[in-house]
Amino acid sequence: MVRRANQLVTGEGFVLKAIQGQSIAVAIIASDTGASSMKKLRDKAAFYHVDLITAFTKEQLSQATDEPDSIRRERSWIC
Repeated sequence: MVRRANQLVTGEGFVLKAIQGQSIAVAIIASDTGASSMKKLRDKAAFYHVDLITAFTKEQLSQATDEPDSIRRERSWIC
């Protein structure tokens, strides 16, 4: 639904920029994201008061968005 509305942002850099721009309320980050990326995203989300969901793996998020995992190395989503 978010993807069809063209409101889906993927990729660590784009997600960080959206968090810093305070243009989002929720970020969905793959639970199997690397430790340094996860720390960076958690810290930014906490500082900018953005809710963070880490309940899904990269594979599950790829299936949910119909976007193959090979397109992006880091899986970070914003809704």
